[in-house]
Amino acid sequence: MTSMNCTLFQGDQSKCSTIVIVKRILASISIVGSFAMIFLIWLFNKHQFFAQRLLLFLSIAALLDSVSYVMGDIQEAGPLCTFEAVMLSIFDWAVLLWITIITFNLYWNAVAKKSTERFEIYYHLVAWGVPVVISVLPFIGNQYGPAGAW
Repeated sequence: MTSMNCTLFQGDQSKCSTIVIVKRILASISIVGSFAMIFLIWLFNKHQFFAQRLLLFLSIAALLDSVSYVMGDIQEAGPLCTFEAVMLSIFDWAVLLWITIITFNLYWNAVAKKSTERFEIYYHLVAWGVPVVISVLPFIGNQYGPAGAW
């Protein structure tokens, strides 16, 4: 299952394999849930509403993040390892930032009673741009490499 010996758990390969299996099972469930959200928003044409579009973008980020977790494995440093690291970094941050944006949006709509639709382009710049910048930074010092079972 793994391309490299596990260095976690004093080299107990079975524990690392268990982590990888559980990670893939949970990520697969998340893929199904994300697809369901995207499909329902599309099916009922809810993307016309701003709040639903925010949920759609969160679902897309979660879907791509889950795909990154399913394809991840313990392996030697190399192009595939770096690609997985970049994907995980971008989409983990994107999910976190979409949740933050939805919270920010909810506050401004419910508490401050302000319309926030004009911020949609800025939300995209933050939720997709910041993760890309953060994910490119480790290339400066060649810091991407094997990190274990995740």
